[in-house]
Amino acid sequence: MFKRALARYRAINKKLPSENSIAARVAVLAAILTGTAAVISQGYFGAVTNAIAPTGIILGFVYSWRKRDNANVGLKIMLSFALLFVTFYFFYIMVAEPYDTRVPLAELFLWIQVLHSFDVPARRDLYFSLVAGLVLISMAGTLALDVSFIIYLALFMMFALAALFLTHVSELGLQPRALSRQIPVGPTAAALAGLSLILLGISAIIYIVTPRLPGMRVQSLPFSAERALQAAFRGGLLNGGHVNLNERLPMSRATFSGQAYPGFSEALDLRVRGRLSRDLMMRVKATNPVYHRAQVFDTYTGKGWQQGGGKPHKTAPTDRPPLALPQLDIEGAVGARETIASYYIVADQPNIVFAPYQASLLYFPAAAVWQDKDSALTSSFSLDSGVVYSTVSHYDQADPARLAKIPGIYKNKDVIAYLRLPSLPARDVRLASEITAGLDKPYGKLAAIQTALRQRCGYSLNAPFQREDQDAVDFFLFNSRRGSCDQFASAFVVLARLNGIPARLVTGYAPGDYNPLTGYYEVRAEQAHSWAEAYFPNYGWIAFDPTPGFALPEPAVFGSDSFIMQRLSDYAKANFGPQLRLIQRWLAVIRGTFLNVYGLAVLLLIGALAGGLMLARVRRRDRMPINPAGEAQDAVIAAYQEMLTILAAAGRPRRLPETPSEFAAAQTRNPGAVEIKSLTQLFEAVLYGRRAVDEEQAGAAQTALAGLLDALKDRRG
Repeated sequence: MFKRALARYRAINKKLPSENSIAARVAVLAAILTGTAAVISQGYFGAVTNAIAPTGIILGFVYSWRKRDNANVGLKIMLSFALLFVTFYFFYIMVAEPYDTRVPLAELFLWIQVLHSFDVPARRDLYFSLVAGLVLISMAGTLALDVSFIIYLALFMMFALAALFLTHVSELGLQPRALSRQIPVGPTAAALAGLSLILLGISAIIYIVTPRLPGMRVQSLPFSAERALQAAFRGGLLNGGHVNLNERLPMSRATFSGQAYPGFSEALDLRVRGRLSRDLMMRVKATNPVYHRAQVFDTYTGKGWQQGGGKPHKTAPTDRPPLALPQLDIEGAVGARETIASYYIVADQPNIVFAPYQASLLYFPAAAVWQDKDSALTSSFSLDSGVVYSTVSHYDQADPARLAKIPGIYKNKDVIAYLRLPSLPARDVRLASEITAGLDKPYGKLAAIQTALRQRCGYSLNAPFQREDQDAVDFFLFNSRRGSCDQFASAFVVLARLNGIPARLVTGYAPGDYNPLTGYYEVRAEQAHSWAEAYFPNYGWIAFDPTPGFALPEPAVFGSDSFIMQRLSDYAKANFGPQLRLIQRWLAVIRGTFLNVYGLAVLLLIGALAGGLMLARVRRRDRMPINPAGEAQDAVIAAYQEMLTILAAAGRPRRLPETPSEFAAAQTRNPGAVEIKSLTQLFEAVLYGRRAVDEEQAGAAQTALAGLLDALKDRRG
């Protein structure tokens, strides 16, 4: 039994013929390095890994080429121990940080590829390397945050197809020196290009017709490496490049920076005007589109907003994520919609922890954060580029029909502060009364205020400046009648308070533009926003957005916008505007012609299948599946390949379109024709025969090869 097991082990691990094609090895190496670069470019690894991994792969391939004919037993043992070490390290990392498996898994496959590169003597090993490269590309795809990943994918596909083609050429015994004469370069390149287009077309079709369902949600909750808490920090804002008004408005209006929204401060100056840039601030992976809450203001001064009394309190520290955040200002279960959001900071931000309203769990790179009475969150350090964190919230807008029935009776003493106002012009008080005349419930009054503001005033980032002695909201309502989200939200809160409804102003970011190619919301500086929240007994704070052109985000549902075509159109409108109007008209024509996205998908699928069938028909004659089953078969294949080498050197190369039988038939009038025919028959028996080739037939192959050499020598003689 032991002998049989040993024999079986030796059969499984017997040395395969070495792959001698340098071109094939270079193509495989290029594909592997592309996958490696795709993973490294995502920025999750250190400088040591980024330098050693590609260098090690290159050195490994060179070493494998030089030692391809050796047994390399000692090297295999060393690689086995190294593989055990990297596997152990992977599980160690997983135990220490089990929250996001993608980065440790990508690093594991990266080091496996480095080790494997030192032991790729045979063609089969090169195929394994290609599979490992495909895994690396897949891992890079899960880590990628933008569409630049497509470049790596296209390069990998190109190199992988070239590698498969070159290994097949080597398998047929065609020699690199004669390759340019044996292979028609134009048709071959066209065939490879056609195959690439077909594969890309099929992939695009599958991607287009796959709906983005709400169930396709973030399962892992990533966050970056933990940082130490700043010992001297006691709450407040660390604004970096943002202007911090230090809780109180200045006598004259604050300066405006196109890179920093004034609302990300401890006071909001309504006298400021300006336009924010389109610079990308963050990417957000979210299960629902949400407003990203930052600051909350409760005190209106006539010139702007300030935050009321009470310092933020530190959450209970924890040594393992997540942080459990207290639900401070919600009275009842408003809804059960769960929103999971992962934030990837691109441009430096203040120490504000942006999050959906009522975040209950926070996966953050610190042991604690600070939370104020309005549930705004801050960290002890600024959110620099590269910071990653995740939140889980359970909150939903209540049904308007139910809110409309709630009376304006406020027993909670904590909300009284949200009714305070400075002395206002009498015309503001009259306007508030006129808008809500005949309405007795808070929700009806708030809806009327929102409608009136949108009808009365227009949205503009270039509204005129008010006089220093003039109330900001009064100037907006009666003089300029133009303003940004800050003016609309401020007017909404002031008019709500004049009607006896507690309300507050909130700043943050709008949801951003959803990129359907990456699945991330791209949040830009110009999407900084302000809106209002009003208090309802037994429900808590409900959001309202009175700014024209804005609407509170709805939860993700299955519908026409779940398909990639609609999402792509929306993304193009938001980011490219006039430049893509012509393309949008073209898409409209296509949709009108083929009725809907399914008709277009079916048409593309039929075209791809037809092209695939035509390509398969052209290439069918060249398909030569090798199925060796022992040393005798290997000897016959080696003898046939040696025969092709000898004949090519004699000026009689086999052309790529020729089958073995056709090539042998073409040699009938040449010296050694009998030997060529005999060896070809043995070779075809290995390829297509169902019976095994024995040692006697392997010897006959060697005899035929020797006879061919003699015939060629006789001719020269």
